[in-house]
Amino acid sequence: MTSASFCTHCGAENAPGAAHCHACQHPLDPSAGGDHSGALLHERYEILTEIGAGGFGAVYKARDTHQDGRLVAVKQINLQGLSAQQIIEATDAFNREADILSTLRHPMLPRIFDRFSDPHHWYLVMSLIEGQTLEDYLHHKLASATTTHSGLSLEETLSIGVQVCDALRYLHSQQPPVIFRDLKPGNLMRTAGGRLYLIDFGIARRFKLGQLKDTIPFGSPGYAAPEQYGKAQTTPQADLYSLGALLYTLISGDDPSEHPFQFPPLRVYGTDGIRELGVLIQRLVSLAPEHRPATTEEVRAELQRIQHLHALASQQGHLWIPPQGQTPPPFPAVGTRQQQIFLTPTGQQAPARKTSRRRVLTIGLIAGGVLAAFGIAGIAGNQPAQPFISKDNQSGNATALDQAPAVPLNGPTFWSPDLSHAAVINAKQNHIEIYKVLSQQTVQSMHLRDIKIAVTFSNPRIQWSADNSKIALQSDADIIYAWNVQNGQQIFTLPMYTSSSTLSWSPDGQYCAISYIDQNNNPLLTILRTTDARPYFHLNFPLIDALAWSPDSRYLAFPDSPSWEVGSLWKANIWDKETNRVSKSFSGTVSANDSTTNGIVSIAWSPKGGKLATVVGDSIWINQPDNNQPSAIPTYVNGSIYSTNLTYGPAWSPDEKYLAILTNQNLLGLYTLSSGDAAYLSSNGWQNYVYGASTPNALSNLATFAWPGDSQSIITVDNNNVISSWPLG
Repeated sequence: MTSASFCTHCGAENAPGAAHCHACQHPLDPSAGGDHSGALLHERYEILTEIGAGGFGAVYKARDTHQDGRLVAVKQINLQGLSAQQIIEATDAFNREADILSTLRHPMLPRIFDRFSDPHHWYLVMSLIEGQTLEDYLHHKLASATTTHSGLSLEETLSIGVQVCDALRYLHSQQPPVIFRDLKPGNLMRTAGGRLYLIDFGIARRFKLGQLKDTIPFGSPGYAAPEQYGKAQTTPQADLYSLGALLYTLISGDDPSEHPFQFPPLRVYGTDGIRELGVLIQRLVSLAPEHRPATTEEVRAELQRIQHLHALASQQGHLWIPPQGQTPPPFPAVGTRQQQIFLTPTGQQAPARKTSRRRVLTIGLIAGGVLAAFGIAGIAGNQPAQPFISKDNQSGNATALDQAPAVPLNGPTFWSPDLSHAAVINAKQNHIEIYKVLSQQTVQSMHLRDIKIAVTFSNPRIQWSADNSKIALQSDADIIYAWNVQNGQQIFTLPMYTSSSTLSWSPDGQYCAISYIDQNNNPLLTILRTTDARPYFHLNFPLIDALAWSPDSRYLAFPDSPSWEVGSLWKANIWDKETNRVSKSFSGTVSANDSTTNGIVSIAWSPKGGKLATVVGDSIWINQPDNNQPSAIPTYVNGSIYSTNLTYGPAWSPDEKYLAILTNQNLLGLYTLSSGDAAYLSSNGWQNYVYGASTPNALSNLATFAWPGDSQSIITVDNNNVISSWPLG
């Protein structure tokens, strides 16, 4: 039934469709009731049609005549006929939604464009999201289902869960965190393409440190956590409870509002991953917040793990399922082997992929900035680091320790930063063999252990932590694996959309920073705690090549942007672990002589932590973050060292007098910071580099290198795993 119109001038009630008030002849406000099509609100927004109603008002599709006809949603709060208490509730919800959303920017959240009011209405102009609520979508799917399964498929449920986690993770990362408090199918809009939006922030709130409980209990029965009923202050764990209830509804079709706080075990069988999802849901809907997962990132990672498990099962047949009563530990679990979950048929090999610039940086960015390998190891241990080599013969040539390989040549070898350990890929056995170099006089090695790899791969890359206790395996399998070398136990797995990623361990081994693209094709920068594999910091950020930890593991430096133009200001950020925020930056100007399309390729902290060396184009920039007084030195080795040619470095000498870099031609260059002089390593020792000249007898068989604690030589390892020492003078 069409409602009556009320005059905003005198308040008289008028018949539906009347153009003027019968009492005062004032033109009627078309938004006061009836058909609003064609009405112009605020002399700007042309009402097209009503698209929703409920609560204290309605939502209209409108055209913004001041923005080239941009379509928007106009949310109207009608205060006419409301009691004083209802007006308070309606306006509080309106202001809360407007105030919170106006400060947020996320692809899954609507944007606020405008707000205005008249004597009887308040209006909020927002992004127009055309589609249907997830509640309506679920009802339609259930009504048209032809199978006995009463909910959505596992694939769709997991996809929705991951999307919702992205939105919640963004909200919870705000300072202070934003708690949504009303996550349910009716508050998620779904477009025809399956994209989700979180709507209705009317009861969202910001977390208040020290507050014992919420001022007013809010929430939807069945989806609201117990603490939302006034017993305690709601935290991000309240949203995780609602997420568990949402996942339960999607996979089972059951409405939790009919039996709040009760979630019987899932009765859906025959699909790999259902059991694991059921375990996760039960954790999420725990009545005690401390029993739920700690963060949204943890939940997201587990959902992705289940996606990966289900995808493998779909490709390879049914996977191993735990015996009755044995449940796989929730991801991520410390020290838990996962081989029985991630199975790959023997002999299956991922297709070869084109080598990219990111893959060239496989050896060099180990520990991401712990580049004065021996020197920084000495700082961490409060004693000078001792390389596993014999004493230099002072002849100017190398001491090539018996010309014997330090470890067997069973496959690709990846050395730890101090060259005391090596990880060897044994593709035949599908193992990672871990070796330790024992003797300082003659290179001898001991086989410590084998780590079983849970998936076959091509193009493997291993990065060691600076304390030699952990390794991370990256390959074309689109997943990162990390293990504790000391006991062989797995630390975490991280599925990705592509195999492109940059990983860096903190020098103390307590954190792992990863730039990658997740399974939803979202570029992310994540810092995981290695003690429990839970995210410590998270940022939606473009894929980058450089991550560098300070020697004390407090700061992480990373590029502000993947690329720059000539003459522009390149910039890098510094994240502070103590504040868990990006607190500083450093920069320089891109030279016309630089390769400008590659941006920052590598960053290295000096051993004392007061300077940074940054490779941008054909230059190494030296910055001091405290005062940002940059200077640049050209990188002359084999012509110019373009960003695409960098393999390892720049690596500071422990006394901070030199920098060394290794190119993908396996040429080692040395730079004296006080003078900018360049040298290269030849079979006859160090030779001065002359720009434009050739590099006679240059060594081109090097795999990696490190500085000993005295800064008087450089230790190299060649592609035959022979360790040599090269005196500087």
